[in-house]
Amino acid sequence: MLGEAGTRLRNRLTERGPVGDAIDRMIEASAQERLAAAERSRAEAEQAIIDAKAGATEAEKALAAKATAEKEALAAKAGAERQQAEDSLAREIDSEIKRNWEDEVSGSRSWVDPIIAARMRHWLNRRVFLNLYGDVGGFGVGSRLTWAAACGLGYQAKDDLALELYYRVYSVDYENDGFLYDATLHGVFAGLAFSF
Repeated sequence: MLGEAGTRLRNRLTERGPVGDAIDRMIEASAQERLAAAERSRAEAEQAIIDAKAGATEAEKALAAKATAEKEALAAKAGAERQQAEDSLAREIDSEIKRNWEDEVSGSRSWVDPIIAARMRHWLNRRVFLNLYGDVGGFGVGSRLTWAAACGLGYQAKDDLALELYYRVYSVDYENDGFLYDATLHGVFAGLAFSF
């Protein structure tokens, strides 16, 4: 605390006697105190930096969590608004269809199609046979295109009587004067075949 000048003065006055030793102890104690204070200040500054970093990290986490929550809330709100808009549009379309849809539609159309057909029967044994059938037609004469295919089993009960079970597909594509009939029908049917 006294510095170099103080040390020189002390040496002259005391010539290293008890007074000099006491002054040395005071100087040493003062230096130790100043070092301890400096060390405390450094430790406090380091702790303040650590606390500031931790606070910044927590603040960043809090901001990120808040941003995520706001984003999710906006996405949910947008999704709900979109669903409401879709539901509203669906109701409007349904209402428009009901206003413009006739309860009953009736009428008839007829046309003639040229058809090319082939049929094959294959006997599996003396009584049971396999039938294959196919046709195609239309070609723009009546319908644009019509076709059918069938496959089935038969049982020859008598010489002139057979029982038959088929799966058949029938398709027709016809359009004329704003009338459109484009359908494919299929299903199983059974029948009796008489030969004469």
